[in-house]
Amino acid sequence: MSENTQNNTPKKEQYSLNDDRRVKVLSPGALVAKRFFRNRLAVVGLTMLLAMFVFSFIGGVVSPYGQDQQFYTYTQMSKEYVGVTRNDKLRFVVADGQEFGSIAQSKGNEAIKKGEETFTYKDNDYEVETLNEDLYVFRQGRTVLAYASKDMVTAADGVAELSFDAKLAALTAQAAGETTFTADGQDYELDADGNITQSGSEVAYIGRFVVSAADASVVISRDFRDRLEEAIDDNITEFTYTDADGNEAEYDIVYDASTGVWSVKQMTETYVFDRYASPNKEHWLGTDTNGMDMLTRLMYGGRVSLIIGFIVVAIEGSIGIVMGGISGYFG
Repeated sequence: MSENTQNNTPKKEQYSLNDDRRVKVLSPGALVAKRFFRNRLAVVGLTMLLAMFVFSFIGGVVSPYGQDQQFYTYTQMSKEYVGVTRNDKLRFVVADGQEFGSIAQSKGNEAIKKGEETFTYKDNDYEVETLNEDLYVFRQGRTVLAYASKDMVTAADGVAELSFDAKLAALTAQAAGETTFTADGQDYELDADGNITQSGSEVAYIGRFVVSAADASVVISRDFRDRLEEAIDDNITEFTYTDADGNEAEYDIVYDASTGVWSVKQMTETYVFDRYASPNKEHWLGTDTNGMDMLTRLMYGGRVSLIIGFIVVAIEGSIGIVMGGISGYFG
């Protein structure tokens, strides 16, 4: 019985080394996949590519911000408010309807420096009347053409500018040490501080500071001028001022010796782009120079990079297939 059992057991088939049945045949796709997944570097690259795809295409969809959305914030900024000069040189003021141009003024200035009482320009004779070392009147006969003064007459807040005759009368009264003067048929009072009043109300004041607003729409009040002049006289570089409406602001004073101008800058709260913000709970990677969320920008930027990469690979693959086919066909 044992012999029959042994005889009935099929013998294990032996294959030669050259027999194709010894090799498991794989499809080309399976062979490529097998080799790909055996390559750790290729697997890591595929993982990174998938992560970039999810980050760029899916992340951009779930992000609460748009790719061009800008963010703003309030910040304290120093803005040019006014420019101030101290009038240490003679300034010419020409009477209404009279001609006394820049060349005539230059001739008059030369006559003042030389101490001359008359000068001639274009065959016209002019007289120079000296009221004090800071005030000169120019006449032609009995007609007053202009005056040159280091002091200026500025209208008070909400009051119309004084006429040429009123300004000259005020400066003349100040030079003579008088406390009252009359001009245009009206009486005025003048105090030691240069304040000009009429019936108890201030209409103008005399001073040597020229205050020019950086914005033409800004009206500089007399109270602010006085506070500013006081700060400059005391060599203060910053001060705080509260206007009539109760608004408080800080001001910085910077003097430029080359131009002789005090630049007054106002610290204001300004609504600006939230540039270069540090990473926080709202912007995980902060913001860029345009106030845009950096993380969102990276998401949308990654889309462009991936699309360009896919297009390049597709073009290279197409060219490779065509060239390979031609080479294989023609040998």
